[in-house]
Amino acid sequence: MGFGWLFLGYFTVSFLTMNPLGSLIRMIGYGIILASAVKLRRYQRAFDWTLIAAAVMLGIATCLAVVDGTNLLYQYLLIPRQLFPETVRTVIGYVDLGASLVFHALLLWGIRRIALETEVKKIAVNAVRNFVFICIYYVLYGICFLPIPVIQAARSSYVAAAWIVWLVWVILNHVLIFSCYSWICDENDQDMAQKPSRFAFVNRFREENQRRRQKAQEEADAYRREKAEKRKQQGKRRKK
Repeated sequence: MGFGWLFLGYFTVSFLTMNPLGSLIRMIGYGIILASAVKLRRYQRAFDWTLIAAAVMLGIATCLAVVDGTNLLYQYLLIPRQLFPETVRTVIGYVDLGASLVFHALLLWGIRRIALETEVKKIAVNAVRNFVFICIYYVLYGICFLPIPVIQAARSSYVAAAWIVWLVWVILNHVLIFSCYSWICDENDQDMAQKPSRFAFVNRFREENQRRRQKAQEEADAYRREKAEKRKQQGKRRKK
């Protein structure tokens, strides 16, 4: 469906960018997320907004990659002067910070919508929970810059708390996306045979995952039958 690519792209953007080539890797990560959104929008049109947000983030990541790349060339004396002043990097960084909030809001909204449509309520609830953690992070991050003496005196504590919350919600988002990959699938893929792995633990994981999917499908079918029965009963009462 696209959740596997989404997980890969999100992991790339989150954890593989803490190096000198991070801006370039980040650009690649958002490209993967964009491709996953193209797939996911076929199943839920709410991902149209995720697609737009991913395209914006890809554009911002490309700008950052160009700026950081030229700065790196200047540091290694491969070009005679710095092409972009530091203020350009700072402004793009702030734009990236705000756009990231919008991107995550639209991503989680798309996940919530497809989870409600497929009646996987736990994923829908977790999407809201993750957004709450994201909002907490942005509040803590904003507090760090308030020109209040008491806050500035404890700024290091607020920064540490903000990064702890960041790590929590990033991990939770990875778990959420993987849950979507495990529990939400195209009905045409449900009966697709999978080649056994050479590793026993992988096969055990797949069997357990398949068992959970089957259980979730049975629970969803039972829930739909119960709702249909209730509507039928209500219809009979109205006729009386």
